[in-house]
Amino acid sequence: MKKHVLYCAAAALCFAACSNHETDGLDNGGQPRNAVPIRIGQSVAGITARGVIESGSDVTATVLTANYEGDYNASTAFSDFQPQYTNSIDESNELTAPANISTATFTAGTEQAIVLSPILYYYSSNKTAVAAIAPAGSINGNNVNMTLTDGEQDVMYASADAGEKPTETPASNNSSTPITLEFKHLTTQLKFAFKLSAEPSSTWAGKAVSVKSVTIQNASIPQSVTLGGTANFSTPGSNLDVPGIVTGNSITTDAKSVGRPVMVNASNDIKLDIILTVGGEDYAFHNVQVMRTATDHTGEKLTTVIGSSHLITLTVTEPVEPTGGVAIGTQATVTAWTTGEEGSGKLE
Repeated sequence: MKKHVLYCAAAALCFAACSNHETDGLDNGGQPRNAVPIRIGQSVAGITARGVIESGSDVTATVLTANYEGDYNASTAFSDFQPQYTNSIDESNELTAPANISTATFTAGTEQAIVLSPILYYYSSNKTAVAAIAPAGSINGNNVNMTLTDGEQDVMYASADAGEKPTETPASNNSSTPITLEFKHLTTQLKFAFKLSAEPSSTWAGKAVSVKSVTIQNASIPQSVTLGGTANFSTPGSNLDVPGIVTGNSITTDAKSVGRPVMVNASNDIKLDIILTVGGEDYAFHNVQVMRTATDHTGEKLTTVIGSSHLITLTVTEPVEPTGGVAIGTQATVTAWTTGEEGSGKLE
């Protein structure tokens, strides 16, 4: 899959707090007179989430801020993070304690405001660090837990140094340069396709060939992300069924995508369990090893890479003679978001 870089120029985020006390940051005209809103832009590299998100797709992320001293480092800036879910404003309309957790929504590849709820403000002293984790999740200590852990979440992280609180007033802050959040993938993406090496002419003549299931052995799925940007994965061991495989799909000599993409931890040992249906009968193939096919790497296992999308195309060959099972030769081609390579495997 070709790597996409999507840019979204953010408009001003000058929504105001809505109460003289605890507020969720919605605008009712009551801007804290001592507060400057944080303006955020975003640059998303090859953004995908449940399924594939491209230009025009909606994205939701958890955005956090922290007060720090010295040189900027996301991990250390958020090391003592204490959640503050609302902006606390006193009776004189001054911000006394800024919220440091918000939810951001935006549309990839479009020029629009990035909506924050609640609005996030600069800290009154020292410097402000900003981090964002997509998809949005729940805070648990120094982690953001994923709401879903089904292998379909494209978990991403972005961080930036917002620096010191601007000296200009909130009104003039509208024209300042927004902070840029560049989201990066924390998983590798696996996609699958199947095709026939030739039209069936003997053993399978007149029989429909389809894919019933594809299972990834020992899959490791993202469960949470630290505020410093490290993904925490489940312990390898559970098998992951590739979702979205339509019953009765038919394989032809043209490569056809099967199922939806899955996002997992990188691995140097990918094994698959595959069930094909030929003429209404199921045939199971276990421990299909995905290999590299580059001529100078023959016999080596394919190693997937964080931030890369690997398309594994399995080429199915009709058996020469009927046997107790169906003999299938396969060839797997691997294409990455960045620099990809080819892979191969055999179903025997």
